[in-house]
Amino acid sequence: MTQEENRFQRSNPSRKRILGLMAKYWDAGRVKTRLAQSMIDGESIRSLDQSGEPNSIPAAVHDGEEALQRAQKIAAELHRRFVGELVTQLGPCGELRHLVVSPATAVAEFSEICNGVWHVLDQGDGDLGNRMQRWFVDCLTENSDPLKSKREVSDFEPVNRCESAAFPPSGRGPQGEERGGFPSTVRSFSDHNFDSITSSDSSEHRMGESAQAESSLIGDADCVSEEVEKHVVLIGADCPLLLPRDIDEAWDQLHDHDIVLGPAEDGGYYLIGLSSGKSAAEIQTVFQGIAWSTGDVLDQTLVAVESLGWRVALLEQRSDVDTNDDLEGLLSKLEVQDRDGMHAAFRTDLLQILAAE
Repeated sequence: MTQEENRFQRSNPSRKRILGLMAKYWDAGRVKTRLAQSMIDGESIRSLDQSGEPNSIPAAVHDGEEALQRAQKIAAELHRRFVGELVTQLGPCGELRHLVVSPATAVAEFSEICNGVWHVLDQGDGDLGNRMQRWFVDCLTENSDPLKSKREVSDFEPVNRCESAAFPPSGRGPQGEERGGFPSTVRSFSDHNFDSITSSDSSEHRMGESAQAESSLIGDADCVSEEVEKHVVLIGADCPLLLPRDIDEAWDQLHDHDIVLGPAEDGGYYLIGLSSGKSAAEIQTVFQGIAWSTGDVLDQTLVAVESLGWRVALLEQRSDVDTNDDLEGLLSKLEVQDRDGMHAAFRTDLLQILAAE
């Protein structure tokens, strides 16, 4: 457990912060399909190459079906790298971290990048609203425990707890399909400098404490009473530049609000958080009757929340990466705004994925 987590536990013994990250497996043609389609609509991704010179990277170099398949492969690899960046950067957050995945057959693949710091859970069936609602109900309702629910990964054992969190190499995926072989330089948790969040202890010692803390929390899960205040935040993988301070801001807002939302520029939201004391019926109201994947998601959610009389907090608006234009914006932001170098390896990997033949 990090010093930051220890401080939280000592000063807030009756409060638990839970972070969830929803992610699909990186099957080409089944994830980031909108991004893939935009890549073959006559666009190109303008960026800077590694030498700093202007560079235009064509997203598709052939016509027809071959172009679509290549774009789908690139989009899937980009998504895989987005998930890895969030898993790594948000590793120090909260007392519990859940990687809520789909399909269930891909659990082992996701476990390989968790480094023992995230617990892998199956999203379950239904539309996006059903799956988010289920996770929040499991986390927030009395006597619930998602790690003990039917959706728990059976006999989950963290893979290579203290080794690199790099993505799996080329080979076969969970369905037996061929996996891409794009380069990846995802670092292990120990390779990142978390000095602004954690102590200056050695990475090996920090990982050992984290593993012990996770084990302790699982063991104590059955002892959590309704008096424990929970602040529960869920994000997706489409906003890969989120940092621990962004999640902390959401949790801070839940001290005085019932719900926190991170508005996305396309009319949806990239983050949603709830505080404890909500019934299953109230949680259902937030997620039912929403036109998912449209520009009305945030507005419809706010109407639902208003009907409950909840106090709402809105975070900074951000852009999801759903189209080629969004990806271009992400690359530009990485070059201009990443002054602290937190995402340097991430930017390098994205450019390598886009340039791979």
